[in-house]
Parts: sequence; structure tokens; C-alpha cells
Amino acid sequence: MSFKSWYNVKSLAVEGPDVNEDVPSMEACFEKITQLIDREINEFGVDPSRIIISGFSQGGSVAFYYGLTCKYKLGGIAILSSWLPLRTQLQSLLQNPEFDFKNCKTPIFIAHGDADNVLEYKYGVSSKDYLVNQVLNQEGGSEHVEFHTYKGMGHSSNEEELRDLGRFIGKVLN
Repeated sequence: MSFKSWYNVKSLAVEGPDVNEDVPSMEACFEKITQLIDREINEFGVDPSRIIISGFSQGGSVAFYYGLTCKYKLGGIAILSSWLPLRTQLQSLLQNPEFDFKNCKTPIFIAHGDADNVLEYKYGVSSKDYLVNQVLNQEGGSEHVEFHTYKGMGHSSNEEELRDLGRFIGKVLN
């Protein structure tokens, strides 16, 4: 499956020999987001702790990785119907003693419908499990991670998810 939006999705494999991620295009996305956040901070005086990076589906994968690796301590990360890409790169970063993992305790909201036929529910679960067991366990725990399952929800949003997301945003910003 190949389609273009944020970057080319060549495969949804995130581990093993089938991993084929469009790293250059993803890095270009990260650079654009960095420029946007830099502008908000430098031109408008926004405190990074008041910034929540979020995305749905492919945009969620960009937000997931970027939020974890951002040079600023963000207020929150919210991921809807998505997955965590670039796991090999993330592990390399975490093993680099010069990398400052500013967002290891940042509140994280992950939501996925169990009837998603575009990006199966298992991708959301495996991403949360990887985050908790392979990333955050090295950094002191995962009590700041919320994972929400929405019964019967496909590759979309529903009122319950939006209410939960609103509650998360309110908690982060208050």
C-alpha cells in the first residue's frame, strides 16, 4: 500500500525485516513542525508546556514520534487511530547519552477504535505496548500514558473519544 500525505506509507511493519519507512519525508515533516513550534515560542511567546501535539492516522504517527523526541518539553501528546513509527531510530536516540528525552513524562493520550479497518486496532495496542515496555520503562514509568479503546469505532472519531480528548486537553492546560 502506498499513498502520499504526510509521507509515503510503504508498509505498516514497524519491526523486523519488512520495515520500510519513508525516513527522509518523515524528517522533512518533523522539520516543518519544529519551525512552526519555534515560531510560536519565539514570535508569540507561547510556553512549550502549553503546546499539545496531536494527530489522526498518518498525522498521528508524525505527532507520536515527533512529540516523544521534540527538543522542547511539551504539554501533551495526543494520538488518534495511529501507530508509533521509526522505532529503530527512537531506540538509537534513547541510547545516545547526548539525547535529552524531555518528553519522557509528558502526558500522552492514545485512542483507537477496535473496529478500525484502515489501521487495525492491533497497531494502536502494539504502539502503546512498545511505548510503555521499550521506551518509558527505561525512563521511570508510564503512569502519564492513557490508552482508550472505543468499541465499534472504525477509522474515525466519535463523541466519546472527543469528550475524552477534551478532558485530556483540559487536564494538561489547567
